[in-house]
Amino acid sequence: MLEFLSETEKLKERLARERGIGPKELERLVREKQEDYAGLLSEAAAVFVIAVENGLTIDTSPPLPVFTRLADLGAPMRANVRAMIERIYALKTFEKNGRTGCVTNIILRDDSGTARLVLWDKEAEKVEQGGLERGDEIEVLNATVKNGLEGPEIHLGAAGSIKRVMAGKPTYSKISALKEGKEQDVIGRILEVGKRREFERNGKKSSVAWCIIGDETGTVRLILWEPYSALVERIKINDVVKIESGIVRKGFGEELELHVGGSSRLLLNPKNLDESRELGIVRLPLKKASELAEGEEAEVRVVLSKILSASDSRTTQDISRFVEALFKDDTGEIKACFKGKNVLGLLGLKTLADDISTSTVLKLKEAQLVGKEYFLIGRLAGGVFNVERVVGQSAGA
Repeated sequence: MLEFLSETEKLKERLARERGIGPKELERLVREKQEDYAGLLSEAAAVFVIAVENGLTIDTSPPLPVFTRLADLGAPMRANVRAMIERIYALKTFEKNGRTGCVTNIILRDDSGTARLVLWDKEAEKVEQGGLERGDEIEVLNATVKNGLEGPEIHLGAAGSIKRVMAGKPTYSKISALKEGKEQDVIGRILEVGKRREFERNGKKSSVAWCIIGDETGTVRLILWEPYSALVERIKINDVVKIESGIVRKGFGEELELHVGGSSRLLLNPKNLDESRELGIVRLPLKKASELAEGEEAEVRVVLSKILSASDSRTTQDISRFVEALFKDDTGEIKACFKGKNVLGLLGLKTLADDISTSTVLKLKEAQLVGKEYFLIGRLAGGVFNVERVVGQSAGA
């Protein structure tokens, strides 16, 4: 029954106070109104109709929800909660009784503690599509609280609802800032797609895959464990990936790797690509060398074929570095010019002491640089591709 019908006594008091309709007169009006509706109208409904007809203003909006702190949740109960999303786990699919479904788990936090929110099927798919993000403040209304393995769990049944009330402002680590042993969030572009390998462990079949991602600060090998290993079948060069709670470990040759599995979250080509541009993840047309047009900003995927020249311009306080080199792909060759920090990107260095010349470093590294694949952003001017950013290098020569 509608909430306002429980306010019958208050309406009777208002009719007497504001309209001078006392108890006896109201009783008569109620009987008449019920007769008009062939006895189908309850007393409460009749009082409401009489109040409206006599010009009383009645607030029929639903009452504001009362929220329960996460620390006060217990099973079984129904509850409304308002909390921040601390972590979103990978979407899991399953088959049960001939039906395919999916589920995702979200860790919520408020000022009293944490709790797990479990979303099924359509609601879980909305999260996987970027409907909710880490750091968002959400309201979960009319949820069911059940006992879970780690305490009370919040389940969103058919009568429940969930909405974002405040968008979060997540921060992401640059690839050059990755630290071994830490969980970190990263946005990067796919620079190279590896292969998927199946294996068996403790009698259970699984798979793992890899790819190379990069941002404007460097590149890293991304290790994809299930449920993400199958992504290599549809990931393409230049796709953007957003990774939450990736684990940084040392891999082959003591190089850092970023591992993503069931306790992490990966979004392929997230919707908020404007934000990605601010983070240095720029999506531009990937052009062949023969397709470059004068003045157009574009990205090329090319192999270094020859170093043409290197020079430094020094002042008492600074040094400017310049390199010209030839690059090629399967359609032709281009001459590229590197300046300043982009020279370091070409060399694969983060820093270079001012007293070391660019030509000296190139003599030492030229053999390992020639034949290496690069992703470069720049503009063609006067037949020279002026590099604006070294997006990344391939893992090998």
